[in-house]
Amino acid sequence: MAEAYQVYGMYLWAALTALFIILAIWVIILQRRINRLILHYNRLIADTDARSLEDALNRYVDRLEEVTARIEELDRLCRTVEGNVRRAIQRVGIVRFNPFADTGSDQSFAVALLDLNGSGVVLSSLFSRTSTRIFAKPILDGKSTHALTDEEREAIDQAMAAAPTVPSPHAG
Repeated sequence: MAEAYQVYGMYLWAALTALFIILAIWVIILQRRINRLILHYNRLIADTDARSLEDALNRYVDRLEEVTARIEELDRLCRTVEGNVRRAIQRVGIVRFNPFADTGSDQSFAVALLDLNGSGVVLSSLFSRTSTRIFAKPILDGKSTHALTDEEREAIDQAMAAAPTVPSPHAG
């Protein structure tokens, strides 16, 4: 055995030294990983009074469920508001005109007040020296079942060409 040690001892020491270096590097790598895991663990439970990772995760799951419920509630509210906005006046057209030769200027007018779909009302005011008359005609999809004057048609066309004042994020 002594003779084998003299012949192979140097190789044995070199192998043991290499094994020691490899194990030391491995321990350093594992220690760094453990330190990162401890850092992540501490960040997970930092803002809670939880005593364990399980408690912290349960609280995060509870908060996630609360946030999810709130988002669903806000989405329902958004859809309701969107439905109301679609029916709100978003398109306006106005035409001033002089229907009578005996008046001085464009005191008469036609105003179209329409929603996103082109439904609403066209109001007309005819001004003369002795009186003013106001007419209202319902509009559905840019059309009326009542006869329209050229000025009312022009006001409706202006309103339909106007971009909606409130864009719809869920329109589709």
